[in-house]
Amino acid sequence: MVWDIAANYNAGISFTHAQRAPSAAELFSYGPHIGTSTFEVGALFRLDDTEEPYFYYENNVEEEVSNNIDLSFRRHSGNIGWVLNLFYNQVDNFYYERNTGYTSEDIEEHDHDEEEESHDHGELPVYVFDQADSTLYGLEAEFAWQISKPLTLTLWGDTVRGKLDDGGNLPRTPPARLGGMLSYSSNGWDAGIEITHAFEQNKVSELETSTAAYTLLNTELAYTFQGSQHDLTVYLKANNLTDELAYVHSSFLKELAPLPGRNFSVGLQGMF
Repeated sequence: MVWDIAANYNAGISFTHAQRAPSAAELFSYGPHIGTSTFEVGALFRLDDTEEPYFYYENNVEEEVSNNIDLSFRRHSGNIGWVLNLFYNQVDNFYYERNTGYTSEDIEEHDHDEEEESHDHGELPVYVFDQADSTLYGLEAEFAWQISKPLTLTLWGDTVRGKLDDGGNLPRTPPARLGGMLSYSSNGWDAGIEITHAFEQNKVSELETSTAAYTLLNTELAYTFQGSQHDLTVYLKANNLTDELAYVHSSFLKELAPLPGRNFSVGLQGMF
């Protein structure tokens, strides 16, 4: 439902009820995942760690059910525009990957007691697909000001909070962010400078480490040849100009693979 509050202003509300069956990976995984350097175990397996840790088959999974409310407020005309979105999601039986605290060697030692063949995958942390009632809420905001015909200032920010209803935090939840960009566009020339700040993420789950804040500074300069049949554009990009060491909290490999340091790229782009 959308309500035109006044000229150039509106507010909206939407409600969504959704059901989702788990994917094959969420159910049947049992082995190393090379892309994330983890040992993944599906939701059809249960961990028994009363003595030596091992997994056994147990089919008591349920579908994921969510109820979501979104609110929006918007100014959509003139030299100044902005949008504010707020969301609240209540999810029953939410599927997420939980760190068990064990490694693949801990699990495989038990398996090798029953199987003669050994598969050496190295020591990988064991993550299990688990289900829990969860709540996610947050907001997104953007402000745009056309200072002059070629010059535009854009400011934006977003934040999300992920909580387990029984207590604790969902793992790998992105931190709050703020950003701004000043862009210029005229006579085939496009240029911009952008700064993004990610705040420290210390609302972490069990066995998860916090992630430090970081700030990235990026620039871009491009020229599109006027009247070109294929819209040829040559560009120069410079990212992370301050050579910031930035870790992505939502990544399984945040400490092994941080964001790229200072880097430059030159390219030619054509449309046909």
